[in-house]
Amino acid sequence: MTLDDVAVHGDYFAMNCEDMKVDGLRLVGGYSFDGARNVEISNSRLITKDAFWNSENVTVRDSFITSEYLGWNARNLTLINCTIESLQGLCYIDNLVMRGCRLNHTNLAFEYAYRQRVQPRRRQDQGRFDRRGDAGSGAHRPRGHRHRDHGALSASCGARRPRLAVAHRHAASWQGTRTSRQENR
Repeated sequence: MTLDDVAVHGDYFAMNCEDMKVDGLRLVGGYSFDGARNVEISNSRLITKDAFWNSENVTVRDSFITSEYLGWNARNLTLINCTIESLQGLCYIDNLVMRGCRLNHTNLAFEYAYRQRVQPRRRQDQGRFDRRGDAGSGAHRPRGHRHRDHGALSASCGARRPRLAVAHRHAASWQGTRTSRQENR
């Protein structure tokens, strides 16, 4: 089956489908591509509760995906040049391949994911990093960033590293300031 430039609004889209090629899909719904096999998706925008659960041999290119639990129990999931937003996504996957992807607002990813291959975005694609780890014109790199090989996961996928120590330090100083001000009143 081939889909080209299609808009869909509904749940369980392409459940248990096989041998599907999709280009330009705009999907809003839940539980899409559950149990799908041999699927290729490109230039698409997928906004779905859960996507690619129990799927096998799925490749997504040049797409935006937002999914709460993306790819759980999938086998051979490949994501190339995608922007991904997910809460506890990319878990319980056997053979996950990511190339040139960006993870935004993604928490608890890669839990029990087996045989992962995550390749860094190239410097000319991502620009320089500012202090927050965003691509931009700033000269600062995120903590752990390696100059030549872009080895840090936060830099290679675009995901932000937690800054708990900094946040905690600022919270402590703010609380101390607040207490001092209240005592002076």
